[in-house]
Amino acid sequence: MSSNSQIPKNKPVRAILKEDAQFAAIMDKALSLGRLQQWLEEFLDPAALEHCQVANYEDQHMVLQVSSGAWATHIRFLCPSIKEFFKEKGLRSLQQVQCKVVPHSTEQKAEPLPKAKPISSNSRQVIATMAEGLNHPSLRAALLKLSEGKSS
Repeated sequence: MSSNSQIPKNKPVRAILKEDAQFAAIMDKALSLGRLQQWLEEFLDPAALEHCQVANYEDQHMVLQVSSGAWATHIRFLCPSIKEFFKEKGLRSLQQVQCKVVPHSTEQKAEPLPKAKPISSNSRQVIATMAEGLNHPSLRAALLKLSEGKSS
């Protein structure tokens, strides 16, 4: 009998949640954060929403993730109003709203790698001498290739 045959197919989510407390806790947290995000969407204007989302809520402390320092400054000015809005929505335990800057990955542009500098003839000679003393065939071949100035 394979291990896959022991996993029941089409098992209702409620049944899984009853059996696995850790999974249930994760689902509860996700649903809670989703509700908080919906409230944030009601409060913020669309331009700000592109740069801000609820990252976490724990111990009366909500963390908002923003895309830049400029947006963090803008959202920080709104934090007292955000706190009051969330309390009116039912999150009476909220005591602090914090902004964390996490740049969007699309905004980060990789710089091109610098071109490889040529190896001096003295360095080539040292590499070739090292390669001759090696017993490891593939490492020896790679070093000899490097000493000859050949690239892969």
